[in-house]
Amino acid sequence: MAAYEKEVVKFAVFTRIFLILWQMASNNLIPDHDAGVFNPPIRHPFGIWDHVVDVLLGGFSHWDSAHFLYIADNGYTIQKHFAFFPLFPCSVQLISQTVFSPLHYLMNSHSALLVTAVVLNVLLFVGATFVLFQLSIMTLCDRQLAFRTALLFCINPAGIFTSAAYSETLFAFFSFYGMLSMERKQYLLATLLFACSSAARSNGIVNCGFLIFFTTKELLSRLRVTQESSLQKAQLVMVKAISTVCYVAAILAPFVAFQYYAYYLYCADFEREKALVLWHPVFPTDNEEYLPPGSTTIPPWCNWTVPSAYSYIQDTFWDVGFLRYYQLKQIPNFILAAPMITLCTSAIYGYCKVNWSLCRTLGLGTEIKVGDEKPRTGFHSP
Repeated sequence: MAAYEKEVVKFAVFTRIFLILWQMASNNLIPDHDAGVFNPPIRHPFGIWDHVVDVLLGGFSHWDSAHFLYIADNGYTIQKHFAFFPLFPCSVQLISQTVFSPLHYLMNSHSALLVTAVVLNVLLFVGATFVLFQLSIMTLCDRQLAFRTALLFCINPAGIFTSAAYSETLFAFFSFYGMLSMERKQYLLATLLFACSSAARSNGIVNCGFLIFFTTKELLSRLRVTQESSLQKAQLVMVKAISTVCYVAAILAPFVAFQYYAYYLYCADFEREKALVLWHPVFPTDNEEYLPPGSTTIPPWCNWTVPSAYSYIQDTFWDVGFLRYYQLKQIPNFILAAPMITLCTSAIYGYCKVNWSLCRTLGLGTEIKVGDEKPRTGFHSP
């Protein structure tokens, strides 16, 4: 491993250790804020090793982590949890029951799952950082700048979410690796990786855009230089279009399958007795958020033309919708985000100013020639 690669890995590991220690100190010194969020009681016995885990890693089990850990422990037994995609909690549950199975002899299931989730995310973060470094080398053509990119990723303001029991790190790893595969023109591998990203988070389906862009760019480049007949060009376009549709379908498949699973549990003839055995008995029966599978109450989304539990849950329980976040009460959050917004806006403006012809054609225009007065390396590299 070259010097830069070693430094990237070492710095990623160092930042994870620092973040874990910072979390431990903060969680034990600062009282928790009671926001009235999902916080199910732990039904398992609580021993000394569970107390140790709570002291060391308890700060990583709050907010959305509580949802993911509950799903890993109990499965999808309440309606609200279909806002959280299955790859991360299923991976945590599988690794906890196999690789980390000895932990279950020392502590309860919740503690073992929390340890598994944190260890998994630390490893995935180091992997994501390394992949981002490789991707940056290919896109920036500058190892020094790629190195700085990886270091900045390690100290990004959302670092706590990349170590807690969240799916962000798993999503980042598969997305970065998929982008790297696209740059290497490994379309099948990229499709598989992007499909995994869409099984981790709903916005993974946006990665379809990378495949569409790269395959379109490759097709247009070939059509410009080919001397083939019109019929051969038409065949080429048809083959590329069919392959692209297949790629996109594969990336969308996990999202569609997850929606179908929710439909099967809540809208089809799922056995109520079986569902109630899985359901947590302390949840209120009159609250739609905690509606169990097989309930006699049919959720409204079951009657939609295209049933989507995810869309309904985000809209109803989290108030997520187009431009809904833009409210006066969110002004402090926008002020908090102002430095990042300024940096991003400045970077976009600078790149577009230097590569306007490229941006105007969305990168699908004529390839830039070696003699053009454009920077060939660095951030402004086309």
